[in-house]
Amino acid sequence: MGYRDHRSKGIFDFICRYTSEHGFPPTLGEIAASQGFKSNAGVIRHLDKLEKWGWISRFHGNARSIRILRRCEQE
Repeated sequence: MGYRDHRSKGIFDFICRYTSEHGFPPTLGEIAASQGFKSNAGVIRHLDKLEKWGWISRFHGNARSIRILRRCEQE
């Protein structure tokens, strides 16, 4: 499967793993820390891409509101 953006794919994979391990999605800060971002702004741009691609949905303004719409790949 070809990916449009490897950084966004990495974020999606992290969201899948985190959600599987904890039972709820990560916060923006947890995503930023895991991916080496210095602020949440970069994370938000990638989440916007994932949402546009139909991989996730979010309820803006709510913490831990990421919902996975695409099947996660098992590692």
